[in-house]
Amino acid sequence: MLAFVSVLDWADRALISAIAEPVKREFQLSDAQLGFAMGFAMVIMRVIIGIPIGRISDSWNRRNVLALSLGFWSLMTAATGVARNFAEFIAARLCVGGGTAGSYPPTLSMLGDLFPLRSRGTAMGIWNIGGTIGFSLGLAVGAVIAERHGWRMAALSFGAVGVLAAMLLFAILEEPVRRDAVGAELADEKTPSAREVVAFMWGQRSLLHTIWGFILLNFVDGAQSYWTQSFYVRTHDMSIGDAGSALASVWLVSGIVGASLGGFLIDHLGRRDIRWHTWLTGYAGLICVAPAIVTYLGPSPVVSLTGTFIGTLIWSTWFAAQMMLMTGLVGSRMRATSWALIMAITMTLGNALGPQVIGLISDWLEPSVGRLSLRYAMLSILVLNVWAAVHFFLAGKTIAADYERAGRH
Repeated sequence: MLAFVSVLDWADRALISAIAEPVKREFQLSDAQLGFAMGFAMVIMRVIIGIPIGRISDSWNRRNVLALSLGFWSLMTAATGVARNFAEFIAARLCVGGGTAGSYPPTLSMLGDLFPLRSRGTAMGIWNIGGTIGFSLGLAVGAVIAERHGWRMAALSFGAVGVLAAMLLFAILEEPVRRDAVGAELADEKTPSAREVVAFMWGQRSLLHTIWGFILLNFVDGAQSYWTQSFYVRTHDMSIGDAGSALASVWLVSGIVGASLGGFLIDHLGRRDIRWHTWLTGYAGLICVAPAIVTYLGPSPVVSLTGTFIGTLIWSTWFAAQMMLMTGLVGSRMRATSWALIMAITMTLGNALGPQVIGLISDWLEPSVGRLSLRYAMLSILVLNVWAAVHFFLAGKTIAADYERAGRH
């Protein structure tokens, strides 16, 4: 059920990418404005609402938080389909962001209670498959509906499915028992204050390095996720339907394999050396640079999509590590709040800025390189993968001690 909610969460995120080109034409937007709608408009509210949602999730019924959030963001997704102008479209996107703030904190808190650290990577990998399926389906289905029935119908359809799923969630999902790091049931105890959570996190050196690493990776991930379809439309003259379907197929297969493999590897390698919990992500970020270059410089759609397939497979291996590290390096009663705090940082500096910066760079390059401006904008940020890897290798030096400290809280 949690993976199914992740499917809907990521499908709604992908929708804006699928309908980007027709929205740009109807509202006569620049790439910078479109980048704002893709990233910052949604993420800013997710950041603002995320921290109080995290506090609530650490002390209240997490199933209820998740179901109410799903229902609200789905209604707001439908609202984007009736927007009369760009201002109303942005307002709806802001509300979608506020609703999706209630997705990850309660979910990760529940997963932390359901699975001990030794097997949590595999569980996180399976859950992350939902996100891979959701983004791929959102991109493909959204693009096809937009091409045949208009982008407004795509938004209305996605919203309706989410509202029905929220009602199903209330009926089926049960609230898990809260447990400590070794799996023992927690007695009713006071939830740490936000100040205590921040103080604890500040003392976890490996956590600070992983946060910086994930800021950089999420910057690249946000840019690639939201702009790649437009890249194929502009650079390879594909229709939005063909580009969405082809890209979704590639992302779906490679993403599922990569997310599953990453969860397995982090558990398998981590039993041999706990430092692999951070090393795996560092190596994945470095290796992905080569296939990304093939993606954006490939002379044909086939060559480019081949690079995308290989790159996505490797890139997806760090998704489980992100969730595992952020829940494992803090105490049991801190998981939702700490995740919300971390997301406030990583999403603002990563996911929100990634699409926005790419739009600005593309606008700046367009007078000199024309339709290829998006290609060179995407290539320009790959250096961040190397910077991120440095942080993950440094995090490995103290991760064992930091895990032990987290287990005592």
